[in-house]
Amino acid sequence: MRDAARPVGSSIGNLSGAEINLEFSAAQRVRADSCRAGYSAIALTHADRAQLEQSASGAVIAGTARLADSAAIVACGGSVRIENGATPVIIGGAVEAQRVMALAVVAGSVEGRVSALMGTRAAIAFGVALGLSALLARLLRRWI
Repeated sequence: MRDAARPVGSSIGNLSGAEINLEFSAAQRVRADSCRAGYSAIALTHADRAQLEQSASGAVIAGTARLADSAAIVACGGSVRIENGATPVIIGGAVEAQRVMALAVVAGSVEGRVSALMGTRAAIAFGVALGLSALLARLLRRWI
C-alpha cells in the first residue's frame, strides 16, 4: 500500500493508497482515502473522497463523490455531486446534479437538474415487481 500514486498513461489492476491520482490511465479497482481521476477509466472506485473529471467508472462508492463531465453506472455516497454526466443509478444522502441523466435516483435530498426515469417510489415498485416476476418464473419452471 502506497501513500501516494500518480500513474500517467498506464493500465493497472488493483491500486490502493492514501491518495491516488490517475491521468490518462485505466484501473480495475482503486481503493483510497482520496482518489482523483482525469481522462481515465476505473471499474470500481472506493474512496472517502472521489473526484472524476472526464472519466468513466463502473461504480463509484465514496463518502464524497464528485463527477464532472464523467460517466458511472452507479454513483453512491453520503454526498454526490455530478455535473454534465450520465449515471443510471445515483444513491446518496445529498445529491447535487447539473445536467444529469439518470435511470433511478435514491436520495435524502436532490438539488439541481436531474432527468430521472424513476424516483424513489417507482424504483422500489420496479424492484418489487421484478423480484415477484422472477419468483413466479422460477415456480412455473419447477412445476412445468
